[in-house]
Amino acid sequence: MLTDTQERLMQSVTRQGYRVSVGDIAAEAGLSVIEARRELNLMASQAGGSLQVAETGEIAYQFTPQWRSVLAQKEQNAQWQALWQSTKKTLLYLGRISFGVMLILSLLIIALALVAISISTNRDDRDGDGPNVNFGGMYWFWYGFSPFDLFYYGRDPEQERRRRYEQGEPVGFLEGVFSFLFGDGDPNANLEELRWQQVARTIRSNQGVIAAEQVLPFLDTPTDEREDYMLPVLVKFDGQPQVSEQGGLVYQFPQLQVSAQDTGVLLPTHAYLEEQPWEFSKAPTGTLTLAGLLGAANLAGATWLWWEIQQIGPYLERTSLAWLAYISPVLWVYGVLFLTVPAVRYFLLGPRNEQVARRNGLRRDQAVYLSRPDARLREKLTFAQGFVRREVLGEGIYDSGKAMLDQRDLDAEDFNRRLES
Repeated sequence: MLTDTQERLMQSVTRQGYRVSVGDIAAEAGLSVIEARRELNLMASQAGGSLQVAETGEIAYQFTPQWRSVLAQKEQNAQWQALWQSTKKTLLYLGRISFGVMLILSLLIIALALVAISISTNRDDRDGDGPNVNFGGMYWFWYGFSPFDLFYYGRDPEQERRRRYEQGEPVGFLEGVFSFLFGDGDPNANLEELRWQQVARTIRSNQGVIAAEQVLPFLDTPTDEREDYMLPVLVKFDGQPQVSEQGGLVYQFPQLQVSAQDTGVLLPTHAYLEEQPWEFSKAPTGTLTLAGLLGAANLAGATWLWWEIQQIGPYLERTSLAWLAYISPVLWVYGVLFLTVPAVRYFLLGPRNEQVARRNGLRRDQAVYLSRPDARLREKLTFAQGFVRREVLGEGIYDSGKAMLDQRDLDAEDFNRRLES
């Protein structure tokens, strides 16, 4: 939903043919220059706009006539994302344990079905009415895990599960089944947070002025002569472009040039943003082995059950076990999928990690380019030095946490200083 200011701004953009400058908007829409620049950066980022450098060196903003549909689509995506984030944790936990529950239920159904068929056919065999079916004995094995490990209850199951995985501690078996099937989620879930953190630290370490090439090691955007990829950076950190006489662009971020105090310590920055490779699973080896063995046992049992039903199908139709003829194919398909899904995922990890390595390589190449800049980049960095500044706020003349009588009186201080001189 657009604010009144944004609506007024975009109406002004439409009237002026979708190509405007900060001054155009300030004059036509009645906004201050600072407000016009900030809102133009924001709307260009959201509505698919781009920056253009005129021959005179001034900055123009070019918008598309379809800006409303672009905004509507982004707003709809944001609403769905917000809804998903609000319910994701609960749904994911229930989804994780459901696969383990299904595996155990499948094994129980197969075991009870085989036992029921065995009892029924053996009883009828003694009466001479049923087929002679010999299952060769049934064996049950206990794999050594505690039933109390099936669930883990804690204040935050999601954080506790990740902590246990990272520290190599045993996890609940039901969650281990999910990990065996689908893994443990995106290892780069906080990538955006790290990205913006490193961009901000890079700007700060360069005293609030950068060339666009200096943030490329933290973005996934290829080199673009128009430097449109800088729009989200300008919006997020309230920056403004500066144009040299040669048409080169640098970007100044006044708010990141101000500090409350001079600590003399710069926050650490990385040369480039590095994504982590995907892992098959973070669950302990014992849990994965147990899940695989139970999955194989489930498929073997389902296959055996289906084969036996095919042999005695006509007999089952005359008993209360006729429903097994319908459920046995479902159990067999489930058993096949249980082993196929992790196998396919295992083979897909290679190409996925190749993409991760490729993106890391591109960002690393940008970092290397920065360490050995060409003449064009050196010219931009030299131009940026003219806007470098670092302001450390003084003690201040007013503190809302103090009483008025405790505030500094600058007039009195100045008067006393004059008397002493």
